[in-house]
Parts: sequence; structure tokens; C-alpha cells
Amino acid sequence: MKKFSAILIAVLISFAFNSIFAASPLIKASFYEAYQFNETVQYVEKIGMFDGKVAAYLMDENVSLGDKAAVINALPWNEKNKESVNTYKMFLGRKYSLGYTDLKLNNLNGDELLCMGYMMLLDENTAISDAKGVLELAIEKNTQSYITNLIYAIASAQVFLNDKQDCDAWTICNTVRTNASFTKDINDQAIGLIFQEVDTYKSSCN
Repeated sequence: MKKFSAILIAVLISFAFNSIFAASPLIKASFYEAYQFNETVQYVEKIGMFDGKVAAYLMDENVSLGDKAAVINALPWNEKNKESVNTYKMFLGRKYSLGYTDLKLNNLNGDELLCMGYMMLLDENTAISDAKGVLELAIEKNTQSYITNLIYAIASAQVFLNDKQDCDAWTICNTVRTNASFTKDINDQAIGLIFQEVDTYKSSCN
């Protein structure tokens, strides 16, 4: 009996621990379908993994943030891609002539921070607080970026959902939707797909 109880406790602790990191339907909201015209999205769908071609695309300063976010969103976040964040850091290190462990977040530009933070958010082995820290820096460098503010809002919303504060989760995302001052760097169809998931929490505000 004692052995059974110990096993049960271990299972419950493991479940609770994993639930802190597991990406929810909100975090995993698919919007890359709105970027099917994007060849790199098509490439990611075909090969199903993060590689040098994807890293180069994410670091291309001529590519919009919406397109970059769509490529990350298209990645299947499974065992095959568990090292994607570190791989991205490795390529950033090459860009800045540093080992990836020597990268300083403050030296990265807003696009790079958004890509890294979003990848961390989708990675079930990364704490949401760590992803939020990177996304906060991304906002500091891309203050008016719609997609940057929305991804940060989604991360914050997940914290509210973990605390059973569903209305606050919806509100923080809706605040981004209604802010006309942000630069629309993601297309309207993608926004609609994201808010299909966000709006499932709206009824909790009634």
C-alpha cells in the first residue's frame, strides 16, 4: 500500500510539473495556414523540423515578423524538434561570432528576440516565465509590433489561465486586438485564427 501511494504521489508530482510547461491550445493556436503562400512555411510543413535554412530565414532582416512567426508556428513541436531553441541560438552565435552560451539577449534585435521567445513559449520543456522574459525584451525593441505584443499577451494569458483567471486571459489579448496604434505586421487571416482560440475565454467575462 505504501509503495502504491509513493508511486501515485510521484505520478501526480510529475503531472503537475509537466503542466507548468505544456503548451496549451491557446499557445498552440495554429495560424500558419494564413501563410500557405510562404515557401518557407511550405518547406517546414514538408520536412517537419528546424534546420539551417529555417534559421537563416528567421535571421533575414528583409522578412516580416508575421512571416517569421508563421514559420515558427508551422513547426511541429515534438521530440524531433526538442533542440530547436538551442539550434537557433547556435546560428545566432555564428552571426555574432559567439558561442551560443555567450549570447547576450540585450545584443539581439527585436525580431531575433521575438523568434527566440516564441520558440521558447512553444517548447514544452521551457518555463513560461523564461519565454516571457525574452518576449519582454522583444517588446522593448519592437514596441509597436502587433505580433510581438500579441505573442507576449498570449504568454501572459496562459499564466492567467493556469490561475483559473480566464477573463483576464481574454482581456489581455483583446487589448492588443483593439490597439490601433500597433503596426500590423501579421495578416488579418492569421489574427482571426489566433482569436478563434482566444475568444473561447470571452464568456468567462460575463
